[in-house]
Amino acid sequence: MSFLLPLLVRATPEVLVGPYPVGFDPIAFYIPITLDWSSGGTGALTILGTSPLLFLFTVPVYSLTGINPVWIFKILGPLLYGFMVCALYRFLRFGLAWPERSSLLCALFTSIYFVTLSIGWGLFRTVLGLTFLLLLIPFFTQQKPDDRPIVQALLLILTIVSDQLTGILAVLIVGSLIVWDTTHANLHGAKRLFPQFLIAALTLAIVAYSFFVYPSNYFPLPPLSQTIRGLSSDLVFIPYAFLPLLPFLLLGMRRGTSLEMNLWILICSCLALICALPFAIFRETSYRWTLLMDIPLCIISFGAFEKLLSSVRIARAGLVRHLARISSPSFFIVMAMLYLLLPANIAMPYFTLFPDFVPSSMGQNTVPSYDMNSVVQSLNWIASHSGQGTALITHQAIYGWARAFFPFRSEIVNYQFANPQSGASQALSLGYSRIYAIWWVQGSGWYNYPSMGSGFVPVHVEGDIAVYLYTT
Repeated sequence: MSFLLPLLVRATPEVLVGPYPVGFDPIAFYIPITLDWSSGGTGALTILGTSPLLFLFTVPVYSLTGINPVWIFKILGPLLYGFMVCALYRFLRFGLAWPERSSLLCALFTSIYFVTLSIGWGLFRTVLGLTFLLLLIPFFTQQKPDDRPIVQALLLILTIVSDQLTGILAVLIVGSLIVWDTTHANLHGAKRLFPQFLIAALTLAIVAYSFFVYPSNYFPLPPLSQTIRGLSSDLVFIPYAFLPLLPFLLLGMRRGTSLEMNLWILICSCLALICALPFAIFRETSYRWTLLMDIPLCIISFGAFEKLLSSVRIARAGLVRHLARISSPSFFIVMAMLYLLLPANIAMPYFTLFPDFVPSSMGQNTVPSYDMNSVVQSLNWIASHSGQGTALITHQAIYGWARAFFPFRSEIVNYQFANPQSGASQALSLGYSRIYAIWWVQGSGWYNYPSMGSGFVPVHVEGDIAVYLYTT
């Protein structure tokens, strides 16, 4: 149950969108990487710098089967989500020593919270890293002579090579535990963790070195988020993400939590705030640190809710407890259903406030579900009108679609998150004389580009998606 139900929940939007993928990163980044790496020519250190564990699975599967990688990620997304929730259940049972029933209910509650769903929607590498981190932490709470240091070191390495940010979080948690044990006269505990910490820190350093010295353009960064009423949207996003949990969080924080979860929340909070500062390096990662706080905060909230129900001691407490037991879960279930089932054009207003950080609907990837088939039909139209000297320029939102469904890879010119004119200039400099682009019809475009701008003339329309020809 701890695996199958979350798997089915996560699979729901995959079924609703048909043969197309769910999630921004799978179509924008993961599919192009899988196609590139399977063709060879990518250096080992460049690969290592991307935290490549996910692709060490997808690339061989694609190479051996030849199946469109869209289907690989459609199947992989729900599976990874189910395994992460299963790891969460194990963490609650053995790391926090919760009863079986409470562990199961908390894991299911966490799996339907919209922030958790948004992580599972597109951040597959983060899901993989969190799975290994949740498997790792229970080892720190077991005071046994044989605590399997080799397994700890292996899980730390797997966390790091799954996702850089989750790897940083894991190393900082272990390092903080060592400092805690040292300052509380538990030198044996500190010595017990120190070798694993050194191995993990060295692995992280190698990944970081590869990332900086052998950079790639696999994960181009979008423009920094806008501000909301004079405040950085990264800062406003922190209370927004957990506002539905706030009543239970206030109660749960007052009752106290485990040391490991306190460290998890403290590290993510500090890094989210630091990265949100205007002068901070990696400012674009601030919201990702906020997302990484989701699991421990959901655990605290559920624990507080359970304790609240058990402590009701007023007249007619049976009725009060019964209403609370029904109303609170129903609120989060309805919230999850709206997030899973409603398309982006009629999404619940609360989910539309931070489209750069979490999707407004699970039924989308880089384009909403109702435009997916139109994008593919537009690519087919361009393919039928391609010839010598023809280029297809793509925004990052369209690039993965072109890689997956456009047959002429050499004609694709990706201008990432820049403006269409820069893409046209790039294509002209490469010698192309006929330049096509795919975008929404004038006035309805996403990503702060409602229209293509001067020089682009629509020549074919499929629903709300248009094919544009660039004219000089």
